[in-house]
Amino acid sequence: MRKLGFSVVTATNYEGLFGLLMRNRFDYFPRGINEIYSEFADRSDKYPDMIIEPTISLYLPLPVYVFVSPTDPDLAERIEVGLQKMILDGSFDRIFFKYFGSVIKQSNLKQRKVFYVENPILSPETPLNQPDYWFTP
Repeated sequence: MRKLGFSVVTATNYEGLFGLLMRNRFDYFPRGINEIYSEFADRSDKYPDMIIEPTISLYLPLPVYVFVSPTDPDLAERIEVGLQKMILDGSFDRIFFKYFGSVIKQSNLKQRKVFYVENPILSPETPLNQPDYWFTP
């Protein structure tokens, strides 16, 4: 976030960030769509004034990788081929939306202004040019 020009406040632990937010040490705490609703629900009793901003969203490409031992290239290839087949036959999207569809719907992305920013720490090998690999609001 610093490389993108954002002011960043740090804490000694993750939980402390919520307290700092509520004490106005910073204005917002960006969370992934897969994190925000459960984190909010888990802390709503402790921080009843905390809200999820309803009109804007920040999109930062953040890939998830499966790492395999370099001593097992056959396994790496099987995983890659399997995922490619799942993307082609639609089963990857079905599984993805089974687990994340409700929070995507709950976030009401169509009604939000989405700010798209580049991720300056991604490897040049990151396949940003393959839209089937990304969820993009």
